[in-house]
Amino acid sequence: MIRIAFLCSGSKGNATLVSNGQSLLLFDMGASKQTLSKGCALFGKKIEDIDAAFFTHEHTDHISGWRYLPPSITCYCSFPIDFPSSPIKPLDRVEFGSLTVTALSASHDAVNPLSYLIEDGGEKLAYVTDTGYIKKTTLKAIANCDYYLLESNHDPYLEAHSGRSARLVSRVLGRKGHLSNADSAKYFLKVFGDKTKAVYLGHLSEDCNTPKLALDAYLHSAEEFGVSLEGIKIIPTSQRDVVLGGDWE
Repeated sequence: MIRIAFLCSGSKGNATLVSNGQSLLLFDMGASKQTLSKGCALFGKKIEDIDAAFFTHEHTDHISGWRYLPPSITCYCSFPIDFPSSPIKPLDRVEFGSLTVTALSASHDAVNPLSYLIEDGGEKLAYVTDTGYIKKTTLKAIANCDYYLLESNHDPYLEAHSGRSARLVSRVLGRKGHLSNADSAKYFLKVFGDKTKAVYLGHLSEDCNTPKLALDAYLHSAEEFGVSLEGIKIIPTSQRDVVLGGDWE
């Protein structure tokens, strides 16, 4: 039984807690200590109870809160960093009782960026954010998960007309940038299956996206390709508010 708390998701900070009732794992830590503490309390835990932290890449919005993690927490990183960490690379697996984390390759303007597949028994969660596209090997690994965190960063039109520098726009839209709403929906239609219960839309741009645009992209893609998403929850995450996912019933 996987329970998820998306503490924050966006350009100002990212942090997600995942638990199966025994182990508690943190994915990225761009949150404040208070936010992390409140998140842990949702699971009846304290920060010190976190079993391990996994980082997708070294950008500030994903690591700025690392200093709030006690030394007892093992931090898994694919990049050099100035805090104690254990190396991890694509296809490495780390086990915490019945909870298993597998690192997967991503495509971002960072050092060895990663996505993650989290498994507990027969349940699976794919954690895919900050990537310009999803590689075939990663798509294969995350097929028919119960839950997905998929980046749905921007609306291309809003991004192109945002007034941002041409360099920044090119970066965001590039193969080592971020997934657009349409990209996110397209990939989801490739990987979801009969086990899939929910997809959580991550890293929405506050300037170049809205939750409605992200949701509409999924509904439009499903209609365009004649695919039914009936019974699947499509839920945007938030920069400021905690969004619960997985099985909290």
